[in-house]
Amino acid sequence: MSAWVSPGRGTSSGRGEGGLTLVEVLVAAVLACGLAAAAYTWLWGACDVCTGETRAADAQTRLAAVHRRLALDMAQALSLTRPVDGLSEGRFALRLIDAAGVLREVEYCWDPARQVLWRSSSSSYVADGVRGFTVAYLDDRGTPIDPATLGVGSDGRVSGAAALAVSASAAAAASSPGPSSAAAEWVFPLPPPRL
Repeated sequence: MSAWVSPGRGTSSGRGEGGLTLVEVLVAAVLACGLAAAAYTWLWGACDVCTGETRAADAQTRLAAVHRRLALDMAQALSLTRPVDGLSEGRFALRLIDAAGVLREVEYCWDPARQVLWRSSSSSYVADGVRGFTVAYLDDRGTPIDPATLGVGSDGRVSGAAALAVSASAAAAASSPGPSSAAAEWVFPLPPPRL
């Protein structure tokens, strides 16, 4: 009698040496696909959250640029002056001495169609993506004044206003999907007339 065992018979489990059956491979593939789909869904949601935060930060950055420019010009302002097109809720002008010591007229004007806050000319803007920009002229008690009632001297200086209340809202960049905006309000005291 011989001790020879034919291949595929005897005590072998049918797997061969260290191999997997077709059913085990298919089960592993289905589990891997399920885990990949779950991970993709979670990552997609996390990406949406990050995108929303980025859009909000973009809008806040636009408002910070508006505030920095306004604060710098208000610190250098000598007086409030009448813009070429007159005082309005979306336009005002300042007479100031810039960093080089030059006397200048600086006008702020908001273009709602392009959502741009312009400074001095149509070629120099403070920020784009500005959804709203309004200016209220305040008396010494903080009460809003109608711009038409303010006095304008022969040199263009405006009298009767003690402060400017500026409110602005900004949108995220046009390339950012989804709505996102930020809003802010600032009150800037006007200097007593000088020069």
